[in-house]
Amino acid sequence: MAVLFIGGMHQALHIAPVAAALTERQGIKASAYVANADDAAALAILMQRLGAQPLNIIIMTLPIWLMKLSGLIRASKILRLIFWSGKIRRYDAILTAERSSTLLKRLPGRTPPMIHIPHGAGDRAKGFEPRLALFDHVIVAGPKDRRRMIAQGLVTPERCSVSGAIKVAACRRMQQNNVPLFDNDHPVVLYNSHFDHSLGSWSRFAEPLIKAVIADGRYNLIVAPHIRMFETASNEARDVWRRRAMSGRVIVDLDSERLSDMSYTSAADIYIGDVSSQVYEFLTVAKPCLFIDAHGAPWQDNPDYAMWQFGPVCSDIAQIMDALNHAKQGHSAYVEIQRMMVADALGDSGDRAAEVAAQQLVEAVEALNRSV
Repeated sequence: MAVLFIGGMHQALHIAPVAAALTERQGIKASAYVANADDAAALAILMQRLGAQPLNIIIMTLPIWLMKLSGLIRASKILRLIFWSGKIRRYDAILTAERSSTLLKRLPGRTPPMIHIPHGAGDRAKGFEPRLALFDHVIVAGPKDRRRMIAQGLVTPERCSVSGAIKVAACRRMQQNNVPLFDNDHPVVLYNSHFDHSLGSWSRFAEPLIKAVIADGRYNLIVAPHIRMFETASNEARDVWRRRAMSGRVIVDLDSERLSDMSYTSAADIYIGDVSSQVYEFLTVAKPCLFIDAHGAPWQDNPDYAMWQFGPVCSDIAQIMDALNHAKQGHSAYVEIQRMMVADALGDSGDRAAEVAAQQLVEAVEALNRSV
């Protein structure tokens, strides 16, 4: 089986635990495909943290003449898929957490069964797009996504399974010995903005929020945007934001593995965000949330903003700070809907989610091969 890690290592925890579970099965050999040497090293470390057998990791190198065409990240991904398609399509099945790989289905010749595990259980419309219909089987965390995909005609009931939250289960195992991020007992606030500036709050609210929380003095703050926010930024641009960190009070993290391994969502007491699916990971235990509407979004009764039912929705810094200061007192109004919707989004397979997904994958591939 080919396991494609070409969407970035922030997606790895959604499928690496399944690859680990597959390596424990007799007769199954899994090879991981990554974009570069840094991702290869990061994946090897991740497999060690998961207590898994080493994977055969293959770096999808490109010849120099093709590298000159791949200045953009998306172009690089597409070129790698095309250049390596011959080898990847020789496997019995392909597992991926991203959707550019559906390009393989459009190339001449046979493509083996492609299995997709989405990287997150969020509500944005982009999570329910037409390319889903190109996969032979989709494995989602909870019933919410399965219902929506079926209702939109993207999958049939028999082509979509519910495994439970693979990443959440894996992170729980890896975080048993985490040390506190701050050396005081102030509540920890996580600000987690999405990278899409047309939907997120970063460009308007990141700097005012940091200043307001520091001035208030009652909170520790973790500023942890989506890892793609600064993926193409210069060192100078990164340093501008890193200088806003304050020892013992404010962490500003733009690119570490902690942005993706639930270190921050687990450590925080209060969540401030916009449209990131990480709010579901934060709410594995019900806690106060508040959301920033930076664009006047039509969010009421809109399934693309279902998560905004988890807490107050704010549109200016004064509202944000007022909601933050009353977050714990007002949380009782949101506990029931948080628990109900998070269970619907993340499923209930607990710590066995990766093993459940691996079994579903094997059964799906066997069924697909029988139907050929």
